[in-house]
Amino acid sequence: MFQVDVWLPEGTDIRATNTKLKAIETWIADQPETDHITTTAGKGLQRFMLTYAPEKSYAAYGEITTRVHNYEELNSLMERFREYLDATFPEINYKLKQIELGPGGGAKIEARIIGSDPTVLRGIASQVMDIMYADPGAYNIRHDWRERTQVLEPIFNESQARRYGITKSDVDDVLMMSFSGKNVGLYRDGTTLMPIVARLPDEERVDIRNIEGMMIWSPALSEFIPFQQVTQGYDTRWEDPIIVRKNRKRMLTIMADPDLLGEETAATLQKRLQPQIEAIELPPGYSLEWGGEYESSGDAQESLFQTMPLGYLFMFLITIFLFNAVKEALIVWLTVPLAVIGVTTGLLALNTPFGFMALLGFLSLSGMLLKNGIVLLDQIEIEMKSGKEPYLAVVDAALSRVRPVCMAAITTILGMILCCRIFSLSQWQ
Repeated sequence: MFQVDVWLPEGTDIRATNTKLKAIETWIADQPETDHITTTAGKGLQRFMLTYAPEKSYAAYGEITTRVHNYEELNSLMERFREYLDATFPEINYKLKQIELGPGGGAKIEARIIGSDPTVLRGIASQVMDIMYADPGAYNIRHDWRERTQVLEPIFNESQARRYGITKSDVDDVLMMSFSGKNVGLYRDGTTLMPIVARLPDEERVDIRNIEGMMIWSPALSEFIPFQQVTQGYDTRWEDPIIVRKNRKRMLTIMADPDLLGEETAATLQKRLQPQIEAIELPPGYSLEWGGEYESSGDAQESLFQTMPLGYLFMFLITIFLFNAVKEALIVWLTVPLAVIGVTTGLLALNTPFGFMALLGFLSLSGMLLKNGIVLLDQIEIEMKSGKEPYLAVVDAALSRVRPVCMAAITTILGMILCCRIFSLSQWQ
């Protein structure tokens, strides 16, 4: 499966978002590789797996999840889909990603700017995004505050409104009911409570100039009066629709991803972008921190290395107790560094980065090497006790142990391949 997150220009209502998503969904449905499509407008999908993190809900956002018939067809469909979006909808911002087992949400590369002034934060974010746009390997560049929206705010004439018995909350209620809608009750459908919203018809809400003909109820006169009699004109300003905070401080996160269809990893792109972004001079009181894969990998490795020395020490003590000697234990442990040869060869052959999962595999491999070393050394001692020369004892012990060791390794590899295959098939159902 693959998923595309779509962000339309801020201020787009849910109907316009749904219209765009329907057009995109129609194109995907016409492709022969497509098996099933799920589309949501204004919010993310229901959490269908543990590692899936839905996007925040707002009207200018949509999400399309597509399942194909065959995994081998996925890359070609995503490549054509990206070309279609770039050519047909250049105004939208989108993120194309493949559903995978791992942390969800966010982006592979995240630069967090923390400070107090939203204007200064947006200025710093603009410099960071310029650096990312200049790199040909960076895709899906965006930030989580979205575009600023223009707001028309009536100036309340308090002295005049007091004569008519009208308060500021009365003005707010009229504006809410006239445009966005006001909750006036709840409708119960079985165990579900749905809001009852009162607002003007569509043709009267789309034009802001209709505010000039609005009427408001005056308790003092017991009649409707023009809305303009309780206002002193209007003030137009720009405001941030979304403000994210961390530890009560404003935080703006700039996000980017490596090319999904390329071979470059997030670590390589991060290594190239990080020195340039950290070279930006920040005003006093503002700071930069890194999130995304860089942060999650660092946290995982820090947690792992806190307990790993104690684990290795415990394993070393066990080998000493097994042989009742330090010499044999050291011989067994000296075989562990030889695993670097096989790990390096495998990663280079498969063009795979040495990430957190590769580190876990290396630690697991070291445990298997210790087990094999203990078995081999124990067999050598048995051969020597039977009267054989040390050289012959080593050769015979190696020959007798190579079959069970290889069988154990092969069955482990086949078991892991089978588990991965079963998991991948379950993801496609």
